[in-house]
Amino acid sequence: MKTNGSSVAIWLLVFSVWGTAARAVDYDDLDRLYRTGDCTRCDLRRANLEEADLRNADLREADLRGANLQDANLRGANLRDANLRDADVRGADFRNAELRGIDLDGARVRDARGLGRYGDDDDDYTSSRSRATINRLYQDVLGREADERGLDHYARRLERGVSLEDIREDLARSEEAEERIEQIYREILGRDPDRSGLRHYQRRLIDGWSLDRIRQDLADSDEARDRGRQR
Repeated sequence: MKTNGSSVAIWLLVFSVWGTAARAVDYDDLDRLYRTGDCTRCDLRRANLEEADLRNADLREADLRGANLQDANLRGANLRDANLRDADVRGADFRNAELRGIDLDGARVRDARGLGRYGDDDDDYTSSRSRATINRLYQDVLGREADERGLDHYARRLERGVSLEDIREDLARSEEAEERIEQIYREILGRDPDRSGLRHYQRRLIDGWSLDRIRQDLADSDEARDRGRQR
């Protein structure tokens, strides 16, 4: 979250004119938001935060009813249990934000990024699509169906804007992925992988290879052929 003294003064001037007709933002809370990025339980009703840089701001339980957040940058912000009823978040960026408990009833969400199921009228469809995508990734990288805990965890991350490439890398660098590669080495070459071999195939998993492709690559190696001739 970035700001400076002049921008705060400008915002406050805008609010003093715009908010006279109705109960609006608490100016002390607004000042705190811009100065510190920490605004838990703040009263920001009807605040004009269009295009505001609110990256990583702490807005837990904040009251943002009717606020204008068009094209605001909220990447990584904590909006847990925040009230955004009737807010305008069109074009806002919520990627990697904490959104559990957020209330978007009546909010305008068109073109908002990172809201996932929170901004989709068809929650079940979004969730099932994300879960199916994560399950395919598990089968590709770990050779098994995703467990419920992992499925929920990565489906939520996907819906919040984390890329499939980042999730794939997370799985490929896991201890379980290492164990799968070690198992293939033992089956094909009769030994554990050296460190460079293990890292090489983890990198291949990150790049899009499946465990089956790793198995085939090892089976086609000179070492595997030599081992077969010695039997």
